[in-house]
Amino acid sequence: MSSVSVSEAHSTTMKPLVWLEIRRFARHPVFLAGLTACTVVLVVAEQDAIAHPTNDRIGAAAVALFIGVFSVLAAYFLTRSMKSAEEILEATPTTRPRRTAALCATCGVSALCAAAFGVFGVVALQIWPMPAWLWGTFSEVDLVVVMAQQTVVAAVGGTFLGVAAGRWWRFRGAGLVLVVGLLFWVELSSGATAVVAADGTWPKFLRLFSPFAFFQTAQVDPTEAVDTFPGSPAWYLGWLLALCALAAVAAMLHRADGVVRARLMRLGPVLLASAAAFLILAATHGPQHVVRSFPDGTTTVITSR
Repeated sequence: MSSVSVSEAHSTTMKPLVWLEIRRFARHPVFLAGLTACTVVLVVAEQDAIAHPTNDRIGAAAVALFIGVFSVLAAYFLTRSMKSAEEILEATPTTRPRRTAALCATCGVSALCAAAFGVFGVVALQIWPMPAWLWGTFSEVDLVVVMAQQTVVAAVGGTFLGVAAGRWWRFRGAGLVLVVGLLFWVELSSGATAVVAADGTWPKFLRLFSPFAFFQTAQVDPTEAVDTFPGSPAWYLGWLLALCALAAVAAMLHRADGVVRARLMRLGPVLLASAAAFLILAATHGPQHVVRSFPDGTTTVITSR
């Protein structure tokens, strides 16, 4: 068989497999539960924010939680659901890496839903505008980048991570351990926010060493001031994309051999180096201190808490 016909055969095999996994993911009860919870939370939050504006009005953090984290579990359970049929699947002409790739393609479902919620927030802002000072010192481009991080990228990364864990982790309760570990990692890094205004790079590095990071927050009373945190949202996006790619490579490596395994093994160190470089750039670029914005348009640099 020629290389062209082999390629055509693989393409023909992949398309129905990808669509099968996408339908399974879209109907998975865990994903549907996250989708429902996210819808309810965002509608309620939007109604409340119209009367009491905050810079978290779009609700991107809720999307990261209910779509991103629930996609981790849905992808994990979806991957593990075929365990009993592994012997039959191994006899089919489709290789394990290709089946894994089809599972990874389900990220399109979670990404589209996350993007839809982001668009909902943006449209609501056009209908019910809010004061510009509530967005702190970031430009419109920065705000779009941050929103993409906390919606679409969180959804894609969560799906890839769930598939990777489903391929490699086989002990009972692995899905719960994965989610708890992920949330602990985020909370540990977010704790650095308490010292993020201190001089030096390490507090900023620790805060950004996470798959989710806030770049802005309101004070106790959001009508008084808004804080913009240090770091570069653009470079941080690179860090997140590198993490997503690493999760996908880890998933694809399971039982891969030959040329595919060799390529993945070469790609892994490149992605690790890229992730480290993006993280360093995110911590050392952009604002280097907390900047507090006030309703009258004035700002002040906060160097200690």
